Amino acid sequence: MKLLLSIVFIIFLISSVATAKESTAELSGKFNAGDLSLHVECYGRPTAMSIVVSSGYNGYGSQGKWNKVINDVKSKHRICVYDRAGMGKSDRITEPYSYKKSAIRLKELLNNAGVKPPYIMIGHSKGSYPVRFYNDLFPDDVKGILLVDPSQYGQDYNMVAKWKPDLEVYAESINEQRLLELEVFNNPKNTTYNPFMIDLKKNELELKKTSTFGSVPFVLLWAKNGHSIGSVPSKNWHPDVWFRMAAMYKLAIENMHTNMSTDTTIAYSKTTEHDIFFVEPQAVVKQLELLSSKVYSSLNSTP
Repeated sequence: MKLLLSIVFIIFLISSVATAKESTAELSGKFNAGDLSLHVECYGRPTAMSIVVSSGYNGYGSQGKWNKVINDVKSKHRICVYDRAGMGKSDRITEPYSYKKSAIRLKELLNNAGVKPPYIMIGHSKGSYPVRFYNDLFPDDVKGILLVDPSQYGQDYNMVAKWKPDLEVYAESINEQRLLELEVFNNPKNTTYNPFMIDLKKNELELKKTSTFGSVPFVLLWAKNGHSIGSVPSKNWHPDVWFRMAAMYKLAIENMHTNMSTDTTIAYSKTTEHDIFFVEPQAVVKQLELLSSKVYSSLNSTP
C-alpha cells in the first residue's frame, strides 16, 4: 500500500461502515448554502445554543455514525450534523474543495435552515479545518469548540516539507513516494489518490492566515495514544525524513495544546480507535457536557 494513503488518507481506510440506531430529526433537508445546496439534520428541541458537527475526511452527517452521541444529548441540547459539498445528500462539486469555502457555505446553510447562533462547534479528524476557518470568519457565532481526535493543523504542508531532495539521496521507491505526495499536494484533480479533490496546497496557505481560538473554551479529545508516533522510523522510511516529519508533527501537536486558546482542556478516550464518537460515544458526550456547562455559565454571567 502506498505510504501516502496511510498518512494522508488513513481516515478513509479505517472508518467503520456500521451505523447506530437512527434518531428522528426535528429538522432535515437541503437548504441553500450560497453556490449550492447542502443537507443538514438537527435533533432535539431548539435551544439557546446549537451544537454543530463537522465530520472527518470521508464522513458526513446523514451517514448515521454520530447517532450514538445524538441519542445521548438530544434531550438537553440541539445537535446538528451536515453533509459537506460532494458528500452524502448534498450537491456534488466539480471544483477543488476548499475548507474556507466550506465554512462560508456552512454559515449560509445554518442561516437558511433557521439554525441561529451561538454555536458549540465539533470537528472530528479533518473536520478540525472547517471549524478553525468558521471561527476565524465568524468568531461571534462560536462559543465553544470540541475537536475529536483531530488532524493537526498544517499536516498537509508538513507532508511535503519533510522532503529535502537537495540535501539527501533517496532510494527509488522512496523518491517515488516523494513525487507522489508532491503531485497530490499540488494537483487536487488527481482523483486517484485524492478522490474528494481537496485542494491541500490552497487550504494550507489559507490556514496560515487564520486566527487562533482566542479565549473560546476549547477541548481536545484524543484517542488513547492518538498523537504518539513512536521514536523509531520503520524500514520503509528514509531516517532523516522520518525524524524531520516527527519533529514537525510534535510541534503541531504542541501548538494545538498550548497556542490555540487560553482556555484549553486536553482529554483522552479509553479507545485507540480514531472514530471515538462511534466506538466510545460516552467519552465525547462527557466532554461535550462539561464544555456546554462552561459555555452556558459564561453566557448567563455576561451583563
